[in-house]
Amino acid sequence: MYKGIRVVGVENSALDSFFENGKLEVSCLPMNNYYPNECIVLKSSDRLSGLGTIKNDYIININENLSISGISAKNKEQRFAISLLNDPTIQVVTLSGVPGGGKSLLSLASALSQSFGKNALYEKILYIKSLETVGPSIGFLPGTVAEKVMPFMEALRDSIKICKIDKDIDKLTGMDEKSKIQITPISFLRGRTLRRCFVVLDEAQNYSTHELHTVLTRLDEASKIAIIGDTLQADVDFRQEDRGFSRIIEEFKDSDLFAHVEFIKSQRSRLAQLVSERLG
Repeated sequence: MYKGIRVVGVENSALDSFFENGKLEVSCLPMNNYYPNECIVLKSSDRLSGLGTIKNDYIININENLSISGISAKNKEQRFAISLLNDPTIQVVTLSGVPGGGKSLLSLASALSQSFGKNALYEKILYIKSLETVGPSIGFLPGTVAEKVMPFMEALRDSIKICKIDKDIDKLTGMDEKSKIQITPISFLRGRTLRRCFVVLDEAQNYSTHELHTVLTRLDEASKIAIIGDTLQADVDFRQEDRGFSRIIEEFKDSDLFAHVEFIKSQRSRLAQLVSERLG
């Protein structure tokens, strides 16, 4: 499956030019089968390295010290993710990989940073998370839809609390369409058009191709979506052709509207990393 990141060896002079000019022509690289927005790690014989993304005929140097909503990158995967999540020309960013890698936190931090203030690109944040941990349907649980959904959204509040944003998030978060940060089941999106909205879709490995199609076709030109998941942790046994998250990663890779990063290291704890390596 497409990883989104590639390590490329270059001459020392090419790397010097990359740092000096902030970009390097793709023709200077040893291969030519690169994808739009692909993340490139340039390495020279001096063991120096630079990070960039493919834009048209160039690899563009990314700011390696990027931070969003008080969150700073801890490794190259997170640096690439922050850059892509903050690129207004990319509408779909998929983040896959180990639990605890920072996928959800960085996506929410990016959504928050771009949805508040006078220069905000987005008017609201829409948070969608799979409820498959309680079975395929929430219809049999007692209570209103809000009562059914809210217990499974604690991860959202936990992540937001880490972000440094001068807002009363609890007052801005809710299930109604007037909420600045709206929490919704995926089934509630049919028939809607999402305008100037930053969508964060979590646990994407539990959605079928049809369900992800439903979400993606709701977005207008001014909206963006971060699709987050771990292809090794699906709670639903889909047929190969119906694994929506995997299909999007593989089939969208040649589009300039799309970018992907696979996270390989957990930042949550050494234990989380050990479990990911040994148990998958």
